[in-house]
Amino acid sequence: MRINEQEIRYHLIDLILRKKGDDNNQMAGMQNTSS
Repeated sequence: MRINEQEIRYHLIDLILRKKGDDNNQMAGMQNTSS
């Protein structure tokens, strides 16, 4: 099983952006429903 470093990096960034998005949604409500 080969670990793809780029794939791991993508998942890490996705988790970080998702957490940031959750924080922003708590403050701004649901203004941005895109993405």
